[in-house]
Amino acid sequence: MTLRDANLKAALAKHVRHVQSINDDANRALKGVRVRIVSDYNGQPYGRSKPSLKGTICTVDSVSIDDNRAHIFLKEYLYGHPSVGLNDIEFIEA
Repeated sequence: MTLRDANLKAALAKHVRHVQSINDDANRALKGVRVRIVSDYNGQPYGRSKPSLKGTICTVDSVSIDDNRAHIFLKEYLYGHPSVGLNDIEFIEA
């Protein structure tokens, strides 16, 4: 392994740790926060066979941030529903 390879790997590892730190911060800040679904989200990526959850109040269980969006997982819908996007919810004041 050349010095250049080692430097690139070290730099990449630093960025990976930074991204993980951002995810950890988001989870600490949002876990347990109450949100209201404001879109016609129904937990399905396609189709409308399930009713809309618009107006439903839920609790954030976890957050995962990837290349282009924040995925918010709701405690009440951990199984059988994908994550909710930031545009699908509003945060409720405690």
